[in-house]
Amino acid sequence: MQAIVAAEPGPPDVLHIEKYPKPPPKDGEVVIQVKAFGLSRSECLTRQGHSADVKFPHVMGREAVGIVETAEGPFVPGMRVIAIIRDLLPEYPGSYAQYTRVPVSHARIVHPSCKLSWEHLAAFPEMLYTAWDALFRGLRLHPDDRLLIRGGTTSVGLAAACIAKRHCSFTVSTTRQESRKELLENAGATQVLIDDGSLSQKVKSEKLDFTKVLDLVGAKTIADSLQCVRPYGIVCMAGSVGDEPTLSNFNPMDVVPSTVCFTTYKTSVEDFMDFPLDVVCHEVETGQLKLPNIRIYLPSQIAEAHRCMEENRAEGKVVVLW
Repeated sequence: MQAIVAAEPGPPDVLHIEKYPKPPPKDGEVVIQVKAFGLSRSECLTRQGHSADVKFPHVMGREAVGIVETAEGPFVPGMRVIAIIRDLLPEYPGSYAQYTRVPVSHARIVHPSCKLSWEHLAAFPEMLYTAWDALFRGLRLHPDDRLLIRGGTTSVGLAAACIAKRHCSFTVSTTRQESRKELLENAGATQVLIDDGSLSQKVKSEKLDFTKVLDLVGAKTIADSLQCVRPYGIVCMAGSVGDEPTLSNFNPMDVVPSTVCFTTYKTSVEDFMDFPLDVVCHEVETGQLKLPNIRIYLPSQIAEAHRCMEENRAEGKVVVLW
């Protein structure tokens, strides 16, 4: 089979298509012919050599959609499936390949009635599922909530705006760039705020009165985000794109306002297996739920796909079609 291999750590140009051994079937596992896979920003760090447990040459890929080739249990050849691979790496082959293999516990069957394209299905495992669960598990979103999405131009932030447009009454998304306001409005934001790092001042001056805050920037902004929500509101940190992975000198009594709830949401395979896949597929297919932009690349364009992601040009989900 063909696979996209990172021969050594480095820039996007280290990624090349090579012949690679096809994963053999094993008991309790599913062999999948990969039809598409989404890119994740963490894969840029892996490619650069920042994942201590990864040895090169390496086949990356945290998620995949495709067709069952060999399997057991409820899976039969020809079924369309979505697979989560991220917690299996590097012991299992990644999805940057024509075939991959996962335990049956890491794959979901796509209902036969679903006619979504491969590129649309490839938006589910990381982007759409993460946004959905961060909103409904992390924030317990309700129709009458007033929601702030901080880090709105990330793929998860855009997906969260799309979901919130259908499921809550008022949504504000943030960006640091005036030129991206239209992108957020098209995704579903009722209003867009320019984030200069001190967003809470704007929130208070405009009396926006948020009940829920989804912070995808992370440690860099979380203290300020906690000042953006009304008493008894919830702030959920579900991402870390702000290049500060940890909170330094964090004193909860000083940082978390009285009666405000601060939580985090981190995706898991168990949660993905519980995600209402059929319901969300139906909402997307019938136009009730709009997806963010999907930027499609071919395997031969993988270096450009990584550059697009690194340079924040995607404005949505980056997907590679085999």
